[in-house]
Amino acid sequence: MLWLFQPLNDGTYQIQAIHSGKCLDVNNISQHDGENIVQYSCFNTDNQRFTAKQNSDGSFLFTAKHSNKVLDIESYATYNGGNLYQYSETGADNQRFYLDKSTPNQGSENWDSIVQVYQIYYALIEIVEKEKGSLNAKAQATVSSILEIYAEQL
Repeated sequence: MLWLFQPLNDGTYQIQAIHSGKCLDVNNISQHDGENIVQYSCFNTDNQRFTAKQNSDGSFLFTAKHSNKVLDIESYATYNGGNLYQYSETGADNQRFYLDKSTPNQGSENWDSIVQVYQIYYALIEIVEKEKGSLNAKAQATVSSILEIYAEQL
């Protein structure tokens, strides 16, 4: 899965799923161990802000700003569909994440352009949603054509 790490001015990151444009979010702004991490519309709230600390082995620990709990794979799951939630830091392997800047089908030299295409695509979708009622038929057709061009690039 591809994720976009948006650095914010307070030293945290907003982590956005490239496939959906949605952000990692601690469900219900919970402070409790075991609360699910979900993808949700990006609102730039503290339950969508995470610090990233690199461990000595190169892995990362991600801590939710609002709760000071870390991302954790529930019960050390290794099967498909294993749950991601927040939990108090234990230092265990199920709280360590490795990042790779490149993807299996794309070289890292293409990474910046891939990210830009996704950013523009989701920004356009957001604008269209906000302005849907005020666009005339010609403007809607133009925007649809532009979105189709971007969708072909994805």
